[in-house]
Amino acid sequence: MAIRSNWPDKSIRLLRWVAAVALMVPTLSVAETTSNHGTPTGRAAGFSYRATPASAIRVARYTGGPALEVPPLGAAGRSEANVTNRFDAGPPPSVPEVNYWIVSSRKMPQEAPWSVTQPLEVFQRLPDGSLLQHDMTGMTSRFTPGVPVCIFIHGTFVSADTHQRESVRTYQWVRDSAPQCPLHVIFYTWPSDTDNTWMSPLLINLRGEWAENNGFYLASLIAQLPPESPVCLVGHSHGGRAVASTLHLLGGGQIKGYTLPQNVGATRRYRAVLAAAAFDRHWLNPGQRYERALCGVEGLVNLRSSGDLVLHVYPLRRPLSRKAIGETGFTLWDRARLGPLNPKAIDLDVSPFLGLGHTWPYFYSEPRIAAAIVPYTYFVDRVE
Repeated sequence: MAIRSNWPDKSIRLLRWVAAVALMVPTLSVAETTSNHGTPTGRAAGFSYRATPASAIRVARYTGGPALEVPPLGAAGRSEANVTNRFDAGPPPSVPEVNYWIVSSRKMPQEAPWSVTQPLEVFQRLPDGSLLQHDMTGMTSRFTPGVPVCIFIHGTFVSADTHQRESVRTYQWVRDSAPQCPLHVIFYTWPSDTDNTWMSPLLINLRGEWAENNGFYLASLIAQLPPESPVCLVGHSHGGRAVASTLHLLGGGQIKGYTLPQNVGATRRYRAVLAAAAFDRHWLNPGQRYERALCGVEGLVNLRSSGDLVLHVYPLRRPLSRKAIGETGFTLWDRARLGPLNPKAIDLDVSPFLGLGHTWPYFYSEPRIAAAIVPYTYFVDRVE
């Protein structure tokens, strides 16, 4: 009598358990043990920074060494008239005091139909560490028109307390990279840690759907920002899926049959950063789930890591799933499919910094990553 081995099933369960641990236990990160790389002063050696709207981006891939560089966006179109941010001569100033905003959809419906008329919760994080509740008008009235707004979106299994702790570190990380430049920072949070007692592919898929649905709330948030202010969206893990969903909607796409009102955010400038993004690598291609995401964006940088343990098991979440874009980056097949949109998207390999890591603290523990994405977060370009 033949005996059927259950080893494959055990292997899959083991990989899923490892992924769950990596997602749920941020203490496994390198956040508290990072070596001293020095704090970027906002002026990298041999570079100054000047803004320009993007028209073409080359593909870049990091292969090791002390520097991590992103090619300039549309360097040929550089002029004083289109400057958004720039570095002035002289010694770099001290890093601005911690003062940012938190916008929450944790009390909002996460499945259709969405109540976009219900207000998102808004809090201001003051320098003394306290949180002051505002409404949306109270926040946007404090924003300077024309100053870039950078919105960070976290991934799955991030509690409200963890989000608040990591927001402080992330704010310091992004402001250290360019303290000379003005920037408004918003940390967007959604109920990604709800009902996570049992880890399963079904739960992972549901969190991905919720992240996608938050694209409507993010688009609503962006629509209320000063129209002169460009917006950079930075999404980690399933937060990257929320970024793709938002850009897809803003580009005229639909999610589950729903679309945004016509011309919502159509004239605004957008750039985006995907960090260990957890969605199928081909979903930005024409005819796919987020085919409109790249249409209205000036540039998108995909921070990919081939060693990411969590993304290694991402395809196990459902049959016929592709690998995650945060692991593979844009393949040659994808780039051929993107056609004229291809120059807008670049891959930046951060594997040497992350190793097997996936959680957000791996990113904000490395100043060189923050310095590399300055052209996106601050809407500036590097000029030798």
